[in-house]
Amino acid sequence: LLGARLANQLLTVAGPPDPAAVVSSFGAVQAQEYNQSVWALGLRMANAGLATIEAAVSAGTILRTWPMRGTIHFVAAADARWLVELLAPRRIRQMTSMYEKLGLTASVLGRAGDVVAAVLAGGHRVQRKDLYSILSQHGIDCSASPNGTRGGHILGYLSMRGLICLGPLDGRQATFVLLDEWAPAAGTPAEPLAELARRYFA
Repeated sequence: LLGARLANQLLTVAGPPDPAAVVSSFGAVQAQEYNQSVWALGLRMANAGLATIEAAVSAGTILRTWPMRGTIHFVAAADARWLVELLAPRRIRQMTSMYEKLGLTASVLGRAGDVVAAVLAGGHRVQRKDLYSILSQHGIDCSASPNGTRGGHILGYLSMRGLICLGPLDGRQATFVLLDEWAPAAGTPAEPLAELARRYFA
């Protein structure tokens, strides 16, 4: 059983040479820490180098977003929207009390979404700190509080709603892009939950 699991995890057999195919086979790959997540993909690919994986990120065939558990995952661009739509609403419901503590009402989050959408429209990539500054200029507080950083929760919420996702790095800094521009809507499986279960057990 252990041998089969290591093989299915593509740790003892060479996986596909395409990063998107590797990510898609798993459904999602934990990617909270960028360097470790790139390493995790490289371990599962034949003759993979950092340039191969980062080229896939730059081309938008794989991307990082918050589909589940409130943590960042790599997903294939073709899977991004249906995974977020299937899984993220549960996490949003779990976060309701936290949003209330932070004063992140539906009105505040809606205004933040409008501001961010306008800034990113047209293929723009904007660093996290710059989005915080822009939101603050529009009267939306992104400061830290005893309950967490408001700005981080706002961007996480907008990602879980399918508005934005993480784009390629700008130097060492993460950027945000519009999900609709970065990963145009692809086909949704006929039974999304069954498809996710199939990939998990595979």
